[in-house]
Amino acid sequence: MADMNGTSWIDGSSNRCGHEGDLYGGLVAEIFPVLAPPELWLDDEEVQRSFIHESGSRSILELGAGYGRVLFRLAQDKLEVHGIEASRDMVLQAKPYAEERNIDPSFITVGDFRDSGTWPEYTVDAVICTDATICLLPDSFALEKVVAAAVAHLSGEGQMMWTLPSGQSQNHQAPAQPTVTVEHGSFRYVIREESILSDKNDELLTLKEIIKFCPHGSLVQRHSALHRRALFQPSEVVRLFRQYGLEKISTHGLQDRVVIRGRFK
Repeated sequence: MADMNGTSWIDGSSNRCGHEGDLYGGLVAEIFPVLAPPELWLDDEEVQRSFIHESGSRSILELGAGYGRVLFRLAQDKLEVHGIEASRDMVLQAKPYAEERNIDPSFITVGDFRDSGTWPEYTVDAVICTDATICLLPDSFALEKVVAAAVAHLSGEGQMMWTLPSGQSQNHQAPAQPTVTVEHGSFRYVIREESILSDKNDELLTLKEIIKFCPHGSLVQRHSALHRRALFQPSEVVRLFRQYGLEKISTHGLQDRVVIRGRFK
């Protein structure tokens, strides 16, 4: 099964994600359990289901659909669901989970979060985006493009809910650029957006070299409390929500996260 852009959920094939698809597709399946460990999934689902119930939304788009767990449960509630996932590996891993529950996962498609032209053409009542996806964005420019892409898929009375890590940690250091450490043979690498730094000799490697040297690197440790840190402050997300026409914006803290909601008139 394929969407109108020719992206198949079955094999995750797409030529439209470029470098981001290569990077996320090759490594995010191992990074994801660190970004969003199992104990956070239930929290995320509870927050999202509460938002959807309160908003009365009947159609939902999740950016960074992951394994599809939240969307699959919403689909069982007879809601229209869509998911965009930058990682081909993650889309593939949704298949057995769905088959166990007799669910068709074809509504999850591969696309670039920053480019709505890589998404199927639909409008929804609500867009949700959680910490794990936002932590992978490299800079404020990418964040703005994701907000713009999401707004382009909202209906005239649509709403958005994003959650951000609070940025609070025991040592109260400023949030660092999201990184994780992977191991390949005798080398350990710190992965960053489109480049990795070898701990052994400080050699900066390009994205192509990442794929060449450690296409299946194994995750060995969390770096800088990844799923609890973010490059962006909630105020920056709020500003972009307003810039792209969302109103009635609210923020509130939830454990170690900040929930940001906004809607059109």
